Amino acid sequence: MNFTPDELLEGSIEDVRNRLKQIDADAADDLMENVVRIVVDPQRAEVVRAEAAMTLGRCSTEECRSRLKQFLCSEDPILRRLATAGLGEDRSESTILWLIEMLADDINKVRNVAERSLLKRLSHLGTAGIDALLETLAHSDPLTRSPAARLLGQSQNERALAPLLEMLQSEEWLERMWAAKSLGDLGKADAVEALTDRLHNDEKNRVRAASSEALGSLRPENIHELLKHAADNDEDEGVRKTAHEALLALSFEAEDSEVDPFADD
Repeated sequence: MNFTPDELLEGSIEDVRNRLKQIDADAADDLMENVVRIVVDPQRAEVVRAEAAMTLGRCSTEECRSRLKQFLCSEDPILRRLATAGLGEDRSESTILWLIEMLADDINKVRNVAERSLLKRLSHLGTAGIDALLETLAHSDPLTRSPAARLLGQSQNERALAPLLEMLQSEEWLERMWAAKSLGDLGKADAVEALTDRLHNDEKNRVRAASSEALGSLRPENIHELLKHAADNDEDEGVRKTAHEALLALSFEAEDSEVDPFADD
């Protein structure tokens, strides 16, 4: 760094963002205070505020974490969203739990950013975060349960298998769909039987499509037979197309289609 706190805010938005990216944990206190002021300043462009929040995360000091934790507790949803973005850059296992808590925020954009930040930290998620994610999977709000399911699949932690299999039997089709996708990401062969059942019998086309994709990822011995049957016989064009694409991904011959698979949903 070769700029002073006053110089931090000079020039264009990109100039400021580029300077923020150069700040590290060794920065002077007055410079870091300027970074904090940028985060909380509603007159600043949001991309600059977000970069400032990520600067706090990258510095990964207790003081910076304390600031971000304070913003997480704000009544202002923009500040909460900025803080979740910042924590995606942090390197401490302790902040994983903070991000998982934000999956239950009442603002959709905050939940979405929290999920993206957690996806950036998968190495911590499967260790420090697995218990909290399993608890979140039982949350009362399906908009919180769904990202928890997606993250559990990405964690590839075997403890996620049983609860995701249970979620695959949910009365809510959206939950069944995300459970199917997550079981494909989880990569455990023990899910093949349940996914095959959903592919053949689920009433919702999107669940059947997700099951075909997941089976394509798991690649059981009879994968060609399963996907060929769905591609040729499913009543829904979108499911047939998804099964064809899964076959293509496995280097099998299949017909291509330009039709939007769920255009009529």
